[in-house]
Amino acid sequence: MPHSRSGTRPTRKNYRKKLEKYLNEQLKHLRALSRKHSTNALRIKLPYVSLGELRANYKPRHIGVDPILLQDTPNFTIYQSSQDTPLVLYGSDDGFIAARFRLKVSMVGLLSQISAAIDALPPTKHYHYKGIKRSAYKTRHYGFWCAYMLQPKLTAEHRDDAAVADEFIHLCQPIFHEMTAILGGFAPRVFKEFQQHPLPNDAQRPCGAWSACAINNGGNRTK
Repeated sequence: MPHSRSGTRPTRKNYRKKLEKYLNEQLKHLRALSRKHSTNALRIKLPYVSLGELRANYKPRHIGVDPILLQDTPNFTIYQSSQDTPLVLYGSDDGFIAARFRLKVSMVGLLSQISAAIDALPPTKHYHYKGIKRSAYKTRHYGFWCAYMLQPKLTAEHRDDAAVADEFIHLCQPIFHEMTAILGGFAPRVFKEFQQHPLPNDAQRPCGAWSACAINNGGNRTK
């Protein structure tokens, strides 16, 4: 990631220029990696849905699903998950909509470690749920708030948990690396957009392409 020498403060224009060059180099590598690992992907073009239509109809607030549509869910086409065959969905306008990849076999054991680490995290001090409550779980955020802050800073939970948060982020690095490769390979514009916000003091992005991650604990335990 581009950074400044100690004691200097780059202008926003210069930072953007260096960042653009850096991200383009990263994307070239990620596209090559994506082509290498998704040659056998099942690619589906949805005839009645377009990415442009989805974007035009997007609203930031939650809207309930039409009951008529819910009644028809048993008739939806189901694509079974496969270890060897990734699934990639495109709209009728060839816009990339979604992808499903299974983790490498070598990472299966890591998921158990991450699950145990989530259960061992200290209780949250600032828990206040926002959004649609779909089940009994608690969530916390580790990393930097960027898009909604004038000056990016670590989340309250990350500051509270300190070393514990840093260890958890370190444990998850292989997952973040894999997710970043998929994002950069299939959605390069989104990949670049996620990294437009510089972090303070030349800090490294803790979660691959993302500046922060949400951790959901389905146990909803209290201590």
